[in-house]
Amino acid sequence: MPMAGIVSESSQQDSLLGAEDVDHTLLTAEEVAAILRVPRSWVYGHLNILPVVRLGRYVRFRRRGIDRMANGSDEPHGEPCA
Repeated sequence: MPMAGIVSESSQQDSLLGAEDVDHTLLTAEEVAAILRVPRSWVYGHLNILPVVRLGRYVRFRRRGIDRMANGSDEPHGEPCA
């Protein structure tokens, strides 16, 4: 499964970075989809509830916010985001 490689690459990057640097890591939609175990189309369809950074025409996601969502601690309006 190709997404598994993306997650492991991200994990390798995290192990090379200090804890403070991981908080500022930006992820691609593919990496977010792998972390949340949803299709990439779901990620793009929910930009309004995800921690997004726009870089011109590119969209990246804050690792810290995605990790919080994956752990269920950052749900919008107290409701699940799924």
